[in-house]
Amino acid sequence: MIVSIIQRDKNYFSRRLALDDLGPSRVTGLAPIHFAICWPWALQQLIIAGADINCEDKSGRRPIHLAVACGPIEAVEILLQADCSIYTHSYFNSLLQEAKTRQQTDDYVVTLIVDALIDRHTRLINLAMPWLPDGSDLKKHLRQGIILENRAPELLEALTTHGYPVPRSLEVDNNSVYYGLHDTIYEPSLTVTLANKLWEDGFHCIDDFMPHNSLTPFLASWYKGDFDMVSWFIERGRLLLPKTLQACIRAFICLRLP
Repeated sequence: MIVSIIQRDKNYFSRRLALDDLGPSRVTGLAPIHFAICWPWALQQLIIAGADINCEDKSGRRPIHLAVACGPIEAVEILLQADCSIYTHSYFNSLLQEAKTRQQTDDYVVTLIVDALIDRHTRLINLAMPWLPDGSDLKKHLRQGIILENRAPELLEALTTHGYPVPRSLEVDNNSVYYGLHDTIYEPSLTVTLANKLWEDGFHCIDDFMPHNSLTPFLASWYKGDFDMVSWFIERGRLLLPKTLQACIRAFICLRLP
């Protein structure tokens, strides 16, 4: 099967598909669907045939991770439309980080991932709301349209506690600091356009510390010199900074404006 995908041989591929040759390698864990990210036609055929879109190789990478990192945009679209999980193990960059790093000249893939994050969290909330205690602060905030992405594990726990079968597509990352994409000051930033999109859809966790560098997204943007995002964070008024420092930052931004 994998050879037919590499060679892009439709006849050979169809014969192997008829034999239900969809399983992963015992050595690497890579399945045909991992390789098919470079051949969208085969990727579609494998999904129709029932291939596991969330299968992991020995390193924990799923097809969506490889598609974002090195595959064509069409593969990302196909996998997201097939409702793949966007969960990433903590020892990898999140899909959002990976998309922004790999797609520095085009935010389309990043936008796809942001849309998927919004969709997955919204669906998780809708499933979990009936199972949350009426007096809980979490339910109160969710009813106000605030997603509280860092508390998504509580929603999953509420569902599993009541025996609800949570779809794999609604698995969420342990690291939910979606506004912080910086591993170092050289890494790309979230754009104001995408930050607005997240904010308007209820993702308001902008003050959390990023586990990979112990900075808030605001401070990471400041160190990087991304003053468009610095200004965006200040406008949200949730920086937990002394008023004097906020005033200095505002003055600095005004000086650089044309």
